[in-house]
Amino acid sequence: MITRWFQALVAVVLFTGCNQAAKKAPTPTPTPQIPNTVAPDTLLERRVLYYPNKKAYASRPSGVETLDILTDDGLTLKAWYLPNEAASTTLLYFHGNGGNLTALAGQFQAFRKLGTEVLAIDYRGFGDSQGDPSEEGLYLDGLAAFDKVKELSPNNKIVLYGRSLGGGVASYVATQRPADGLILESTFTSAKEVARFSHGERGAEAINAFDSLSRLVGYQGPTFIFHGTQDKTIPSRMSQQLHKAIPNSKLWLVQGATHNDLRKIAKDEYFTRLRQFLEL
Repeated sequence: MITRWFQALVAVVLFTGCNQAAKKAPTPTPTPQIPNTVAPDTLLERRVLYYPNKKAYASRPSGVETLDILTDDGLTLKAWYLPNEAASTTLLYFHGNGGNLTALAGQFQAFRKLGTEVLAIDYRGFGDSQGDPSEEGLYLDGLAAFDKVKELSPNNKIVLYGRSLGGGVASYVATQRPADGLILESTFTSAKEVARFSHGERGAEAINAFDSLSRLVGYQGPTFIFHGTQDKTIPSRMSQQLHKAIPNSKLWLVQGATHNDLRKIAKDEYFTRLRQFLEL
């Protein structure tokens, strides 16, 4: 999903220039309780970072419940929840920058093999969730999702799992809530560095969001990072940089995998490595 960022980025930067990118959005997300408040997204960032839609990609899998989650700024998000009374761990999953929960039907079927509970949210503006997406808003969504998991299963360990853009959300939540573990799949050091990789210095000048690397330097929580070696959207070197910055982290480079086929390429090793990490 993240590949569409920079198709739009090229067009907007070339025709409006970086001065337009520097203008702030007219209606930034309210800033009620979020710690370490970030700057509101620019108009350009809102255009190229998020691709929400309401298309139904697949039906909700059997046994998966739909929940409502209320954010601190008063929005209602939709979530999918896979309960498991025998589980001692809940995975809190944050998806990428496009689609919606219905695109995760296959991912939820895969998660069943791990024997955990799972909760995933649609960010504001995605699927049937209220509002419009922004960096600050997605952080509020992540915090609300964590608090909901704690309410649902107060005795479970909570492991955050962020894929692609979701890694930026998971990284933020990990520094603001007492998560028991952090999983980062095919994610970035920052959105700025993805723009630099794709479109050089001009792209980097236009984007300044989701700075996961600065946030995670010295982070002490158990962390599992994995990335495909043939990812042409977010290069695997970014996961290597995150690994170097996080003392208690493990890195797995999946040979031959691209941005969107990692689980398919990794096959059973995907589940084996995740189970090993979830033993914590």
